[in-house]
Amino acid sequence: MCKFLALSIYEFLEDIPAVFGREFSKDVALMTNENLVDELKHIKRSVQQVKMECGPYLKEIRNVLGDHKEHNTFTQLETLEKMDITKMELIGMASYMLYFLIS
Repeated sequence: MCKFLALSIYEFLEDIPAVFGREFSKDVALMTNENLVDELKHIKRSVQQVKMECGPYLKEIRNVLGDHKEHNTFTQLETLEKMDITKMELIGMASYMLYFLIS
């Protein structure tokens, strides 16, 4: 279960900056008030912070166990053993809060 959560969160953190990219930010600034622009900046900073703190851990899981699967079974087993359910719960909560901010 943690593996799938890690993969989903990693992809979310990788894709969201592109969604809220420069063009989107410009359009928001043209169409709305300053409060929404500030809120968008806050969301971008929050995503970046979670990505910096959790990204390397999630990327390792993704690259070894997920889409870019490592072919060495021992490396896969080591990565599975290192997975920390408490850490994944915290990352999941942080990601949910980001999702909540965005929606």
